[in-house]
Amino acid sequence: MVIKRLMELIGSKAEVVISPTLREPDGLAMSSRNMRLNAAQRIQATGIYEALNNIRQNLHVKTPAELESAAVAELTGKGFKVDYVTIADAANLHPIKEKVQGKKIVALAAAYLDEIRLIDNVLLN
Repeated sequence: MVIKRLMELIGSKAEVVISPTLREPDGLAMSSRNMRLNAAQRIQATGIYEALNNIRQNLHVKTPAELESAAVAELTGKGFKVDYVTIADAANLHPIKEKVQGKKIVALAAAYLDEIRLIDNVLLN
C-alpha cells in the first residue's frame, strides 16, 4: 500500500500488483532477513505469524485494541521486542479503532528478534 500510494503521489501510470505474501511451510513470511536468523531464532520467528493468525481467529470476539494488545503480549512473551502491531483498513492502512463491517482489514506487525527486524501482515477478512 505504501508503494501504491507513492506511485499515486508522483503521478506514475505504472500498475502496482498486490499479491499474497509468500510463506515458508511453517508460515514465516519469506524474506532475505530470514537468512540472518540462527536455528533457534528461525523457530522462534514463526511466532509473528502465529500472533497475526490469533488476531484473525478472534476478530469477531474482541475489539481491535484488545487484539493488538494481546498480540503484543504474545510476541513479547515469545522473546520479541515489538515495534508495532496494528489493525488497519487494507485500502489505506489507516488504523481501525472499532469493529467494522464491509471493509477489508489487515493486521500488520513488526518486531525484533535480537537485532533482526521481522515484518508481516495478514488479511483478516
